[in-house]
Amino acid sequence: MVFFAALLMTVAVFVLVSYPLLRPGRGQAALVPTDHRGREDLLAQRDTAYAAIKELEFELHLGNLSQRDYQDLRARYRRRAADILRRLDAAEREAAAAGSEGRSRCPSCQAPAEAGDRFCGRCGTRLTEGRARGEDGG
Repeated sequence: MVFFAALLMTVAVFVLVSYPLLRPGRGQAALVPTDHRGREDLLAQRDTAYAAIKELEFELHLGNLSQRDYQDLRARYRRRAADILRRLDAAEREAAAAGSEGRSRCPSCQAPAEAGDRFCGRCGTRLTEGRARGEDGG
């Protein structure tokens, strides 16, 4: 009876731990940012992709990866990094266009800020002191 209970607990722990790793739908969607995330998130994801590529090279040199696995994984990470870089470029172009229109953006999430805003309407970040002072007249 004790053996059966221990076996049941072991299986339950294994299922609980392995489910997030094996669940369907896990993959690139978790690492590719959505449009409402800020520039900092994109930069962090870019750095993570670069670090993963460096880690792959290290694992290849140690002999832990075959050449074929290395090439497949490296191509996947490079595509992911390229996608993130495209999104960063688009966000920077959008921010530059918004700046030329006279509208500013939140430094955290890049949401458009209206002329009288002191805080971002999307994430709540305090906008620059100069804007807040300018609105107060002093």
